[in-house]
Amino acid sequence: MFVLEKFVKAKLSFLNRYLTLWIFLSMFICVGLGFVYPGFAGFLKNLSIGTTSIPIAIGLIVMIYPSLHGSNRGIKQGIRES
Repeated sequence: MFVLEKFVKAKLSFLNRYLTLWIFLSMFICVGLGFVYPGFAGFLKNLSIGTTSIPIAIGLIVMIYPSLHGSNRGIKQGIRES
């Protein structure tokens, strides 16, 4: 294994290291919920306003927030240094 790969793996958190696994796991859980509870798709469809799905919007905000929080910190540090 290359030194850079070891360094990158050491810096990744547990959630980030297995992100693909979490994505596939969530897909299997949702498909399973669709089979076990056939009304689940209709329930999710009711959680929308117009063409915007509220669960997806919340998920996107939760995913994007950490990167926005980190970039704001960098901007603030740049302002303080100048």
